[in-house]
Order: sequence, then structure tokens, then C-alpha cells
Amino acid sequence: MAFLSTIQNVPVSTLGVTRFGQSGAIEDVYRYHRIDTDSIVTTALDLID
Repeated sequence: MAFLSTIQNVPVSTLGVTRFGQSGAIEDVYRYHRIDTDSIVTTALDLID
């Protein structure tokens, strides 16, 4: 679905897991992969600058 940003000509930043095998508390794993709340908000704000 990432191609939709190019069709609409809007900035995009992809977030998500790039490698597997990490373990720990869910909050720590989310932070590691930058899919925690703070990372998502920071990324969104960077896109509107």
C-alpha cells in the first residue's frame, strides 16, 4: 500500500519490523523497531515540517 503516497504525491515514511529474533518486554521491542507511540508521533511530525 506504500505506493498510494506516490499516486497522491504526498510524503511518506515507512515504519515496521526490519528483522526478527529480538525478544523482551513488548514496550522495549516496539521501541527497538521504532513502532512505539513516541516514534510514530515523531515521524508524523517530521513529515509535516
